[in-house]
Amino acid sequence: MSAVSVNGRSYRSPAIPTAVICLDGVDPAYLEDAFDRDLTPRLKELARAGAHLRGRSQLPSFTNPNNLSIVCGAPPSVHGVPGNHYLDPSGEEAQLDRAELIRAPSIHAVLARRGVRVLAVTAKEKLRRLLAAGGVPCVSAEQAERQTLEGLDGPVSGLLARPTPGIYDWDCSHYTLELALALAARLEIELLYVSLTDAVQHAAAPGEAAIATSSRSTGSSAPTSTPAGVSPSSPTTE
Repeated sequence: MSAVSVNGRSYRSPAIPTAVICLDGVDPAYLEDAFDRDLTPRLKELARAGAHLRGRSQLPSFTNPNNLSIVCGAPPSVHGVPGNHYLDPSGEEAQLDRAELIRAPSIHAVLARRGVRVLAVTAKEKLRRLLAAGGVPCVSAEQAERQTLEGLDGPVSGLLARPTPGIYDWDCSHYTLELALALAARLEIELLYVSLTDAVQHAAAPGEAAIATSSRSTGSSAPTSTPAGVSPSSPTTE
């Protein structure tokens, strides 16, 4: 397939199944701590055998604008979502979580129209509504027991033989990644986007026990080769 143009940039269709994983809320200090203590050997291998670069997140460094900047390959001045909330005409605070507020297509949406099998999986339901813009199949861990996808019988949570954690539970990111990889394998996804949650990072600093537990758990589900043969890359947002 020839390259596609999305928001002024050119992208090739994945030659092999590919995953992009957003580690929401992960300051570089969390990764440095995890690598130093070998908490995430698979992520460490990706960083050392592949590429490990630092970039600046979109400011303010909130979940919605940064995830959309990743999937659109463009800043908020292009995609139109500069934060998590805005003041509506009445002066009330409203969530920036509706697809109609997005001004630009995502890379996933454009590639899907070219026949590429795409999927987005997020921990947070509020983000799912944005990542699904343009008809991208998308589910959230938060509502996994209620959501379905074409090609599956029953809710997506049925692919994992364990209870669905709460959105603020320490292993919600681990569950989200497990669910995403299981769905990618079952549905033969070519381009997978996964966004994890920043709940643990907001509650604990690098080096604390909760971070060690969460890092080990999430890192163990980020193999260099998934059951679907997915080749992963992992941007972080602070």
